[in-house]
Amino acid sequence: VPLRGDTVAQRQGKDRAIHLANGDVLYIDEKSRDRHDDRDILLEYLSNDRTRAPGWIECDKSIDYLAYAFLPRKRVYLFPWLQLRRAWAHYREQWQADYRPIPARNATYTTYCTPVPTHVLRAAISTAAIIQL
Repeated sequence: VPLRGDTVAQRQGKDRAIHLANGDVLYIDEKSRDRHDDRDILLEYLSNDRTRAPGWIECDKSIDYLAYAFLPRKRVYLFPWLQLRRAWAHYREQWQADYRPIPARNATYTTYCTPVPTHVLRAAISTAAIIQL
């Protein structure tokens, strides 16, 4: 079920709800890029350089997954949100040092993203699913 018109859901990062047969609901935040090349995933860490509003990777969201689509390829990566956030918290400084930020200039502000290679991000998320006791 798309939630695009629901402003409360949108503020929580919920773009879509998937209702399971057992009654549970999964919430998905959807991001897309209009490019064939899926070599990196842009993690938005600063939404607005003028207001210093944090990007979506820095925000607590009430979602279960991030769906990241490359539209021309018809390929979607589905990332578990908690592991993605855990990987970002652990590797943020290293990734920002290793991969040059990409600015997206808008009319009155600029958004910044870190382009993490897809294979690096997938490995970090896999590692983030392991908890050392």
